[in-house]
Amino acid sequence: MDIVLIHLGDAVLPHMLSCIKQIRAVTQSRIVLALSNPCMYHFAPADNIVVVSVLDVKKTGTWAEFERLDFFERSGDLWEYSCERLFILEWIMELLGLDEVLHIENDNLIYAEPDVKFLRKRCGKAVGLTAITSMTLSAGVMYVGSRDGLNALNVCMNSTMSLGKEAVGKQYGGEMLNEMRLLKIVSMVEPKLIRLLPIFPTERSKYVYDCASWGQWVGGAFHAPGVPFAHDSHLAGQEINNGTYGIEIGNDRTPSVVDLWTHVCTPLFNLHIHSKDLRRWSSVDNSLGEK
Repeated sequence: MDIVLIHLGDAVLPHMLSCIKQIRAVTQSRIVLALSNPCMYHFAPADNIVVVSVLDVKKTGTWAEFERLDFFERSGDLWEYSCERLFILEWIMELLGLDEVLHIENDNLIYAEPDVKFLRKRCGKAVGLTAITSMTLSAGVMYVGSRDGLNALNVCMNSTMSLGKEAVGKQYGGEMLNEMRLLKIVSMVEPKLIRLLPIFPTERSKYVYDCASWGQWVGGAFHAPGVPFAHDSHLAGQEINNGTYGIEIGNDRTPSVVDLWTHVCTPLFNLHIHSKDLRRWSSVDNSLGEK
């Protein structure tokens, strides 16, 4: 199963190198790297990395419709980019003839081979996401069970945005209308399109998946790197703050969620490091990564 990373913009992201190096340390799965500037990074053939350019390409119908809607109003806005990658991912899958991928945001570290058997059983042909709050879902780590499933999700996203920001806010309320809120709305409108990956230990999965909260607890938020952060609006943050769960880093530098009552540890598949200091939390020597 291919692992896809997407970066829009001309700036080189040093932490992306740490992300890539960590992926390669735990799996030989092909990495697909979609960039605005394909000359930004250079890799050897042995790295098994495919680089594709997202500039001047023939867009899929859903991607072109997303741009026409201009829901986010300001070109180049962070939330516009965050949402657009869902449509770029569909384009990548069509371009390369893929029908199953794992997408992670480039400030993630993964610590294990993807559990394909679990992901297929949990999600089927749908899209697997994680819950941050009761009102938002995260695509920080996203399993796509089929191209048709992602297309259906993107069609629903466009249909929701076509109502206009004011109408969406009035109808659904809640938090800022970013892609995380829109994904939650889609899950309410068309529940069959999205399946949730476990953010807490469960016997059904050998891994816990980090929506953002676990990575913020160990790595801090972007505005306060290194300072543990757990907000009560986050589902995982609530359990951290009430003393149910914590994080334990093993001797092999891999993280686990630990039940503070039973002391049972469940490995984390990924950490979403908002502070961007990925090298600090990598389980491999990242001396060639961030500078």
